[in-house]
This record gives sequence, structure tokens and C-alpha cells, in this order.
Amino acid sequence: MRGEPIDADYLVPARYDQYYGAYATLPDWFPADLASRGEVLELACGTGRIAIPLAERGIEATGLDYSRQMLSLARSKAEARKVRVDWILGDMRRFETGTQYGSILLLHNALWHLHDLSDFEECMRCVLHHLAPGGCFILDVFVPGLEILNRDPGERYPFSRYRDRETGREVPVTESYRYEADTQIARLRHYREDSDEIVGGLNLRMYFPKELDALLKYNGMTIEGKFGSWNRDPFEPDSRHQLCFCTATRRRDDADGRSGRAPAELDQDSVRAGASRGSDTGRTGKRSRNAA
Repeated sequence: MRGEPIDADYLVPARYDQYYGAYATLPDWFPADLASRGEVLELACGTGRIAIPLAERGIEATGLDYSRQMLSLARSKAEARKVRVDWILGDMRRFETGTQYGSILLLHNALWHLHDLSDFEECMRCVLHHLAPGGCFILDVFVPGLEILNRDPGERYPFSRYRDRETGREVPVTESYRYEADTQIARLRHYREDSDEIVGGLNLRMYFPKELDALLKYNGMTIEGKFGSWNRDPFEPDSRHQLCFCTATRRRDDADGRSGRAPAELDQDSVRAGASRGSDTGRTGKRSRNAA
């Protein structure tokens, strides 16, 4: 992520929404769990696929993203749905909102944009600083699939479709995939049909389960619950998702040299039930909220 341009897939937000859907489908238990802790910050919020449905459920939501184009579409979508979200243009490794949040989200593989240890450490430092007492950091990322990592980089694979603005025709998109073992970064390039015209691409850093557990632990997080799916199935050998509910082990201001109270622990049974007992969101300051 450091020093690299925004990945090409994010330069055409409307096409991105066609690839992945304009709005994410969230299980009913999830908004209820978030509501029990108060205000929510979503990192790498993109086009609002998650933040907007949460706002529609009455949750006070803030979305932060590095892409001005993605946020522009997010703002338009929120206005069309008549919901209020605070949109912030910013870097999830280095941000200061002046607010603490009951829940901080990094979902749907957004973690993959933290390309190295320094990126991860900086992001976690910001999360700890913004997490309210009793708050929860929620992380969702795929388990890297060896069958995908070992793809032939010279081959093209089906990826998705988008509708061409000029012709109205649905255009198939193919994908090349090259995995770098030394950096653990997968380089994806997206092509219009079978041509050499590149229409997008992503650079994604893979995180393996035990590696992720260790990184969270040594960056001040306690994993209170780790699940293998959004149905909250146990994390097992054949799990494809890493859905982690984390609380702060380290005092939230230790990372930047200031004193602070350690957040209260999140009750494990409450995580499994989809509702935390901690409801004090806490605030370090106020800011104006922009109607979106």
C-alpha cells in the first residue's frame, strides 16, 4: 500500500459495484451486535456497501476510505437512500477523527491492502487509539486458498462482468493472478474479455490464520472470538473465512506514548450471541457530521 497508487479496480467505482454488488448482505445478528456498542467506524468503506445498510438500521456510521472516487459514489448512494453517514477521505494507517467508536470494522478482505508489517502496525495503532472502552475491532478476511495462490500467472481465469456504458452490453472480465511468495502479495490484472485491454487490477497481501493471530496479539489485540463464516461457525481446518472479534489488550494510547485506560473486555458469550454487554461508546471530542 505504501507509495503505491490506488488499485485500478477502485478508479471506476460504478464498475466495482457491478463486480461485487452495490450493497453487502449482512446477517441480521450483525447490525444488532454493532448497535449494542454505539457508533461505528468502517475502515476502507469503499462505495458504502456496508456503511449505508448499517445507517439504514439506525446505526450512527462513519466510513473512511483512501479513494476519493469511491467516496463520491458512496455519498451519492447514501443521498439516494436518504441516510446519514459521515464520509472521511483518509488513510487507514494514519487517521485521526477526534472520536472513539464502539465498533471499528475492517471487513470483506480490506485487510489485504495492508501490504507489509509497517502498514499493519500503523493501522492497529490508529484502531487502538480510536476504540472506545468496551469497544470491539471486527475483522473479516478470507483464508488464502492454495489452489488460487498456485494459479498459472500466464493463464486467464473468469472473474466477473460489467455493463458497458456506451453499448449497454455486458462485458465479461477475465483475470490473471500472480502470487509473490516473498511479499505474500497477489497481483491481479483484469482484462476486457480475452483481449489485452486492462480494465482494472488489485494488489492484495495474503494473511494466513496463525500469522494473523500473532500479528493481532503483538499489536495489542485480544481475539475474543474467531469464526469460520458469517454464520459464526467455529473456525476449523476447512474454514474459508477469518471473522475475528477483538478487544484491546494494550492501553489504547500506549502506541502513541500517551496514557489511557484499558478498555473493558468483551464477554465471549456475548460475542457468540451477537450482542456485547459493553455499551459505553465514549468520545474524545466532537466533530460536525456531514449529511450524506
